[in-house]
Amino acid sequence: MPLRVVRQAIDQFLERTDYELAIKRINNDVQSDFIYAPHLSIIFKKAADELGEFLSNKLQSEQYNPRLPINLEVPKSNEFTRPGSILYPCERLAYQAAVDIIAPEAERALDRSRVFSYELLEEDPNGYMFKPADECYGKFDERKLSYLENEENSEVLYADVSCYFERLNQHELVNSLSRAGCDELIVKFLDRLLSAFTQRDSRGIVQGIYPSDCLGSFYLSPIDTQFEVEEIPSIRYVDDIYVFLNSPREARFNRIQLSQRLRKLGLNLNELKTKIFPAEELIQEETEIDRMMESAKDEANLELNREDFYSSTISWDILYDDVVPDEVEVSAPELEATKRLFNQTAVSTELRDKIDRRCLRNFEAAQDESAVDYVLNNFVSKPHMAQRYARYLKRFIKRNSAICEKVEQIFLEEDFIYDFQLHWLYALLECSSQLRNETVVSAIRHLQDPKRSVVIRAVSAILIGKFGSSSQRGLLKSHYEDEASSYVRAAIIYAAKHFPQGERNICFTTWRGHDEIFPLVVEAARRTIDED
Repeated sequence: MPLRVVRQAIDQFLERTDYELAIKRINNDVQSDFIYAPHLSIIFKKAADELGEFLSNKLQSEQYNPRLPINLEVPKSNEFTRPGSILYPCERLAYQAAVDIIAPEAERALDRSRVFSYELLEEDPNGYMFKPADECYGKFDERKLSYLENEENSEVLYADVSCYFERLNQHELVNSLSRAGCDELIVKFLDRLLSAFTQRDSRGIVQGIYPSDCLGSFYLSPIDTQFEVEEIPSIRYVDDIYVFLNSPREARFNRIQLSQRLRKLGLNLNELKTKIFPAEELIQEETEIDRMMESAKDEANLELNREDFYSSTISWDILYDDVVPDEVEVSAPELEATKRLFNQTAVSTELRDKIDRRCLRNFEAAQDESAVDYVLNNFVSKPHMAQRYARYLKRFIKRNSAICEKVEQIFLEEDFIYDFQLHWLYALLECSSQLRNETVVSAIRHLQDPKRSVVIRAVSAILIGKFGSSSQRGLLKSHYEDEASSYVRAAIIYAAKHFPQGERNICFTTWRGHDEIFPLVVEAARRTIDED
């Protein structure tokens, strides 16, 4: 990209950016991050003004080189993995702000009678960016059932895109955004960011954050348009596509057509998941959990009006030592219906996961410990549920020492294949009131092991800072000089807020100049201390 165009794109970005909105959205978005990183998240909460000024200065200096994302393999239910990522604060703010500018035009390009994922809010004073996930998916299910109940739609083509976010073509994305009427200069700025995040590989966008959710919903809009032209009923939730057809032959033919169209977008169908169903069979499958809940309602003799959560994603407090929120009142009959559904045993593995996600939200809202033993017993065997299980257990670990002891036992005894599980155990343990010495010693071993991922070494540093003895904190301090990763060093700086005041001030003063992001970590950490 010519330097003149780069300069124009930066100027346009700076002129149009709404930092306040972007920060609000990021503070909500970090609650569901795949990676628990309080030493970065705290910057958005406690040093947002300084972060905005830092980004503006970097861009105006024309010396801004975006950092690469922090990545972690996130297990799926089949024990394969997908990449989960977070961005450093400066990059995350730039990405969020750029997408915020183009999002309204991208939203207008979507046919919301066919696309139901991540619907942009028209007014967003609280920074949620999208309408509630429950609401969006509810509309998706309603439309699906309406098509299934139409006798003309005897067959359903269900299509899943293979490695969607990883294989999405950046060049095609930015071209589509331009065609949709998005600001050309902001699109160029976004193009530069996306390219930097993937080291100039034109494939893929960061998974698991609001801006990518928005772009991911938008990217397949040409597929929706083609189905509209052909007058074929279809619905989509991100890359999950349902096409409703009147014969097996039509379903097979459209599978071929869809595969060809996706290839033009640089994508391929997931051959294992893409299937053709008789409509009646799909109705049975899609409504099974709802029928089970209805049965539970009838047994409990109630009309269940469960708490409507804003999002179906995981929520996590920015400050790991925050007080657990007040209990949410849930009626006894409502809770009884949830327990009846949760205690169903003769169900498939896939349905079991759906039941867990649905019921754990109700148990969490009610601060009900009915599922604690189940979650603890299944934490190791269900790595893909680790984040969800940690969210639930977090409600009780500080006030129930037995839960903490069991979590520590899992932490000390299990040799996890997935860092995803281990790092969510760390997140849980950091919410505890106190920990055994063996747990802190194990964390020190993780910190000092160069073979461990930066994600694990960072959370181990934070745990040592909070729960370590004076000598153990001394080891943490001395490790700073041996640590090569700025991400882990930032965690050590954040953990230093637990040092004695004199030592802490020396560390903050000495370390803040070692990386351009460290002053932001120091400022945010100081403000958490001032508020304690």
